[in-house]
Amino acid sequence: MEDAQLQQREANLTALAAIGPRKKRPMEQTGSQVTLLPRPSIQRVTRVMLRDLLLCMEQDRFLCHSLPLYRAML
Repeated sequence: MEDAQLQQREANLTALAAIGPRKKRPMEQTGSQVTLLPRPSIQRVTRVMLRDLLLCMEQDRFLCHSLPLYRAML
């Protein structure tokens, strides 16, 4: 039983050594809040419906009278 646990532990350590050290996300402390900084190399694609985008554009102060909003409504 102990040999099996020892062998499992050695296998885990070997696998972790092959993977490399864990990378932690940088932390920024502002007062009592701790925020995670975004990773600059990762870009996320967010898909939205056109209706949702139009609703946001209608409510925005600068975009509510814009040409792209007018064209999207046609």
